[in-house]
Amino acid sequence: MHGRHLKKRGQRWHYYRNRPKRFADIEPRAVITFSLRTDCLSDAKLKAAQISKDLDEQWREAQLRGKILANRASTERFATA
Repeated sequence: MHGRHLKKRGQRWHYYRNRPKRFADIEPRAVITFSLRTDCLSDAKLKAAQISKDLDEQWREAQLRGKILANRASTERFATA
C-alpha cells in the first residue's frame, strides 16, 4: 500500500488529494494534484505528509481570515517541499 495522497505516474510520485468539503468556500480546486519530483516512495511519503499538514493549516487560517486561495498556484505553495 502506498502513502496517503500518493499516485505514481510513470516513474514519478504525485500528490493527489480531494479538497475537503468544509473548505470549498476558500479552495476553488476540487482536486489538488502535482508532481512531487521524486521516484523514491519513502521521500514521496515524507513530502506528502508535510504538504498535507501545510495544506490543512493554510486552509484553516484562510477560513478564519475569510480569504480565498484561488490566486496561489500549488507549485508556488509547495516548491520547497
